[in-house]
Order: sequence, then C-alpha cells, then structure tokens
Amino acid sequence: MAPTTTKQWKLRQKPHGMPVLEGSEQTFELTTTTLNEPQDGEVLVQTVYLSNDPAQRSWISPSVDPDRAYLPPLQPGDTMRALGIGSVIESRDDKLEVGSLVVGRMGWSEYSVHPAQNLVMLDPPEGLRETHFLGGLGLPGLTAYYALKEIVELKKTDTIVVSAAAGAVGSMVVQIAKKVLGCGRVSSISYSHAPDAHDSDADFLQLIGIAGTEEKCRWVESLGADKCLNYKDSHFAENLAAETEDFADVYFACGMTSTYNDVVNQTGIKNLFEVVTMRLKMLGFINIDYLDHQKEVTDLLVREWSAGNLVLRDDNETIVDTVFEDIPKTWALLFTGGNTGKLLTRLVEANNT
Repeated sequence: MAPTTTKQWKLRQKPHGMPVLEGSEQTFELTTTTLNEPQDGEVLVQTVYLSNDPAQRSWISPSVDPDRAYLPPLQPGDTMRALGIGSVIESRDDKLEVGSLVVGRMGWSEYSVHPAQNLVMLDPPEGLRETHFLGGLGLPGLTAYYALKEIVELKKTDTIVVSAAAGAVGSMVVQIAKKVLGCGRVSSISYSHAPDAHDSDADFLQLIGIAGTEEKCRWVESLGADKCLNYKDSHFAENLAAETEDFADVYFACGMTSTYNDVVNQTGIKNLFEVVTMRLKMLGFINIDYLDHQKEVTDLLVREWSAGNLVLRDDNETIVDTVFEDIPKTWALLFTGGNTGKLLTRLVEANNT
C-alpha cells in the first residue's frame, strides 16, 4: 500500500553562521506531512540518495538578496531543497515504470510526488554506479566542463591551478582538463610521460591542484594533476610559487565552502592593483546557465569513461549511510572537509546502519 504521509526536513530559521543541528535554535525542523496521491502524468518516488552541495547553504542564508539570487532563497517552513536519486513506487505515467531509478529535486523528503517530465530516468552502463550521476556525471561534471570550455576557454599552453581539487567539482576539473579537452602532461616539472591518445603536439597544459591533506593530494595526482599541494603545509606559499615560476594563466576557484558559514569575516581581494597591471580577468558563473546542455555533457563524459579517459570509482565519492533523522548531520560534513569527491547521503532504515 502506498504511503499517505512523509517525513520531511524543513527550514526552521535561517542561520547567520554555522547551521545549528540541535537544540532550541536549530536551523532545521523534522516534520511529518500528508502526501498527495499522484495524478495522471505523475509518479510517487521514494528517496534513495541525496546530493549534498555547498550551494544549499546559500539558499538558506539570511544575507542573500532575493533580487540577486540565481534561485529563490528558501523561507522558514519550506522543505530543504536538494537533488537526489529516487525509486518510483507508484506511477501514473506510461514512460516511468515502478522500480525505475530517477534523478530529480527530491528535497529532504522521504517520499515525494513529481510530474514525470521533471525526472530523468537512470540506466547506467555496466560497471558504473548510479550515484555518479549526482557527482562526476551530474552537475559537478557539467560545472567543470562548462567552466573550462566556455568560460575559461582553456588552452593547451595554459597553466591552471585548481582549488579544492579533491572535491566534487575540482576533481572533475582536473580530469576534464587533462583527459577530455585534449591536454597532455606538463614536461616542465620533471615528470616522465608517454603521450596518450589525447595528446596532439608538444604544447602541454600544466595543472596544479590544491587540497587539504597529503592523502587527498596524492589522490588528486592519481586523477591526472601534475602536482597537488597541501594548503595546510607551512611551506605552501613557497611551494606554489615554485610550481608556478612562470605564473599561472587560470586559477579555478571552486573551493569556497569554508566561507559559506561566515558572512561577517569574508576575505576580499587585497591585490586589485595587480589585476590591472597584469591584465587579469575574473569571471563568475552559475552552472544553471548551461543546464540545457546537461544531457549532451553527461553523454560525452560517459563515453570518455567508457574509453578509459575518466576515473569514476568508489573513491570519487563519499557515500554516508544515514537514517532520515540524521540528514542534516551528513550534509554538515561539507563544511568540515569530511569528504573526498562527491558527498552523498544514502538513506537507510535505522536497523540497517
């Protein structure tokens, strides 16, 4: 029998700093809500996985001007917004059968009803876990590809430095720059390299990653970075200067999660004069500007994975088994560096954790 109610996490009050997960001032509130029956063209979905994204923090920020926000901010009483993967448990649409796995805006809701046209059915090729369609093959992959190809217009002769290179977006920036957009390995950092199928000439891109632990740095290098530096190392500044002796052409800043919970002490640019003297260009972008290309980019990345040019393994994502009541706690791992690659919540029953 189909459920008639669903548990949901709703925004209780907007946090001014780190979201509060317990006590009288908690940011979110666990509720039980009546569930509508699906109508013609709709399906009832049970949430299986939830995507955890830094952007979610901006949606609940009290300092965001709604007129400048790229999506409407959430208000107290709203169900927390989130992408996810769900299983269809009741269908009134001919194209989505019961048991189908779908990607959509599940929100922090145990069950939800959706127009079938708003969902994307998943049929991963053998050997590829469905969760990668929330990670490297989802919006993080789209973000990385769009930024490198359309915003940065990356060239083989560029030197690129990638912040948060062990994160969901950063790890795809490393791989797409090296293995999808035709860039080979740099020869100026004393590495030996036999050119692969994507190398076409002697002009090679240099790619330097930045991460927060030595373990993460070695992992980033395994993805294709020529060098990854630990920003917590006491010699980080001089190490970065040594690796970019001829300067960097691109600084890809996809790692600002640590600042999302501190609206008071935001660090600004202190060397704007050098922006002028060095003729620098700074561009911001939002991946939804390229959302119409999601399917073609996903298909392209799947082909690259099939050809062996992209690494999409278990260690490209951090999946945390979570009971529904602990959804906010798993999400909060984003702000403590508790993940390598994409951070995902897998909903489980209490006796299965």
